Amino acid sequence: MPKSTRLGLLIAIFAGLLAVAPPLADAYVLVKLLALAAGGTLAWAGLFGAPLRRTCLDGPLAALWAVMLLSAAASVDPAMSVFGAYPQAFHGLLPAALYTALYYAAANTHEAWSDRVLGWMVAASLPLALYGLSQRAWGDLL
Repeated sequence: MPKSTRLGLLIAIFAGLLAVAPPLADAYVLVKLLALAAGGTLAWAGLFGAPLRRTCLDGPLAALWAVMLLSAAASVDPAMSVFGAYPQAFHGLLPAALYTALYYAAANTHEAWSDRVLGWMVAASLPLALYGLSQRAWGDLL
């Protein structure tokens, strides 16, 4: 697998950590989306021209996208459906397309390398889990 794909997935994993970090929940939404997009772009640059593997989520994702597109087309505010609304800018069609693209980039990595990606995901989520446990035990510290 090309280094750009590995680097892109690593950037996307840690940008995802920024996206859901409690102290940064509302701030800098555009920066978080751009970091995710940069990671996704690098990941896909390394996969350019390679045949894509099918996954067990192809059908459900196609159905989900059909419903989301129909909902956006029939929405009273289509722009909000596409871009999301503050503070839920991660819930529009464009961010969902980014998440879907990142899923397929990760799904098309080599099997041996997937374990490393999983390790990075655990490492990225550990600070958030510890923060959540501390909130449960002692209340919000920030």
